[in-house]
Amino acid sequence: MKTAIEEKPPHNYFVYYDEWTGEIQQITNRQKNSKWPFIKTRDEVASKLLMGVLNISKFQVAELLEGPVLLPKSDVVRIKRAEEVLSSVPFAKPDTLSDINIILYKQDWKMEVNFSQDTLYRMTGKRYSNQTVINPELGGEYDKIQLFLIKDNDPTYLINTIEIDPVDLISSGFKVFELDNLRNVCALGDVRVLTKRIFKSYGLKHKDYFTGGEFHKRKSIKRQHKHVDFAGDHPTFIISPTNTGYIIKSNFQNPDEYKLFNDLTLYFTSDDPNSFLGKIKIPKTIIGWEQEFHCDDIPFDLKSSRILLGENGKHLTFKYEEL
Repeated sequence: MKTAIEEKPPHNYFVYYDEWTGEIQQITNRQKNSKWPFIKTRDEVASKLLMGVLNISKFQVAELLEGPVLLPKSDVVRIKRAEEVLSSVPFAKPDTLSDINIILYKQDWKMEVNFSQDTLYRMTGKRYSNQTVINPELGGEYDKIQLFLIKDNDPTYLINTIEIDPVDLISSGFKVFELDNLRNVCALGDVRVLTKRIFKSYGLKHKDYFTGGEFHKRKSIKRQHKHVDFAGDHPTFIISPTNTGYIIKSNFQNPDEYKLFNDLTLYFTSDDPNSFLGKIKIPKTIIGWEQEFHCDDIPFDLKSSRILLGENGKHLTFKYEEL
């Protein structure tokens, strides 16, 4: 007598994920205590992710109309609805990145808002997206990013409101806003920002001068070939002759704002970048804070030379001044 073979019901899998980005944190075949929310699914994809057959970084949990589901990443960005409460954007350390980064340039009265490439990668599996699609399951509806600028420690003193379309921000990477209209209201260093969160993390930074956006979509590998004849108001370095050589003065304060995190090597050439004259290395400890670096016995004329720099010299300028 043959016995009937009973088919086992499909196994349940528990997919734990970050509710802001959809990034998968863990997959188990039994429910466990976790700080992460989870979905319960019988999808074979979850089994293959658990076994390592599929790459977990290529999938996400997406919020659709019928609820959260396991999906492969794509160019589609699914953004959460804005929270109903206002949150104060905290100050961020210079070397840290949030999902949304806000930089106030105090002396130039500008504000930059940029979107982290790492966040885009976690959401879509790609670092660049010029044709971003938002929430197709919701008919293209999504909330705008709203930034409420207030005076320090006075949330009732609303100075300005800035609204940003997330599609534009994610596609372009960053936006720069002019804040000259606040000159008669308060110093830009006294401005704080409130928002209704759409993304997980926001960070606020203050810098003195706008030397180019903090966000860089692609690092340029081109060399910078600078003249020592900057004609603007704020050259980064001032070169002056002495009886024995030259002084190179840092005409700024914090070197981190100019992306000078290590020793700076200046390669001097003629107008031909391949005609090498010599080099000067300025130690990191003598860069910034109006410090002067003395270099003696230089066998070529710095005034008539040009300076060859790498990527970290993109925003540096030089001016020759007699003492």
